[in-house]
Amino acid sequence: MSTPADYLALAHAEKDSVVLQRLAQCPYPFVWQALAANPHTPSVALQELSTARDSVWNDNRLFVCWRNIPARTPSFFELSSVPLPRSSKRANGPTPQC
Repeated sequence: MSTPADYLALAHAEKDSVVLQRLAQCPYPFVWQALAANPHTPSVALQELSTARDSVWNDNRLFVCWRNIPARTPSFFELSSVPLPRSSKRANGPTPQC
């Protein structure tokens, strides 16, 4: 049986698009963020993650991960339903980082 740590390790290191696509259906927000930061994650998986919701902080962190990958083209953001940060000001806490 796989643990959340196993899913996270795969999300960080995997290059196979089929495996990454399956990981996008995982219920753990930290795995979603690792997938968003992995340059090998296919656009289909990223579009699936764009509708995933957990909390404002995790949603914003997911967006930061997408934004920080140079290979992500503007067309991905224009054609998908990537959630924009909900607030331009953060009340408390650190800025999300990938």
